[in-house]
Formats: sequence, structure tokens, C-alpha cells
Amino acid sequence: LLLVEHRIGRSKVSDRYKHLNDPAGQHIGKTYLLAEDVVDGRSKALIGDSVWIVECEDDLKKGDKVKITGVENGVILKAEKA
Repeated sequence: LLLVEHRIGRSKVSDRYKHLNDPAGQHIGKTYLLAEDVVDGRSKALIGDSVWIVECEDDLKKGDKVKITGVENGVILKAEKA
């Protein structure tokens, strides 16, 4: 009986693929248009054929551009005025 131990090392993932299975994370650094005015720090951004919830400290209006800066809980995009 021969016992062989395999060790799987962690390889560094290229920045190109770091958000491959992270739909929200794929938007970080990109710019989108707001679908509605920011009210109480929240709005929605037009992304492709859908809308995503966006949190933004700036008082922005529908149609303003925002840059996605992060993600919260995998579904809420953090944004700032672009």
C-alpha cells in the first residue's frame, strides 16, 4: 500500500479574474447612471438590463454618473460621484 499525499497550493489569482464568481464585485471601478434620485443615502444604478441598489453619501439625481467603490453584503454597491 502506497500512500501519496497531495498538497494543493494556493496560487495567486490574476486581477483579471478576481471577481469571476462575484457578480457584485465585478462592478467595482466602473461607472454607471443612477436610475433615480438618492434618498436617505440610497438609489439604484442602471447596470446592463437590470438595476442594482447603490449607497452613496452624495446628494445625486437621476441620470448622474456614479463610480462603484465597493460592495456590501454582496448585493449593495457602494458608490461616489463620478
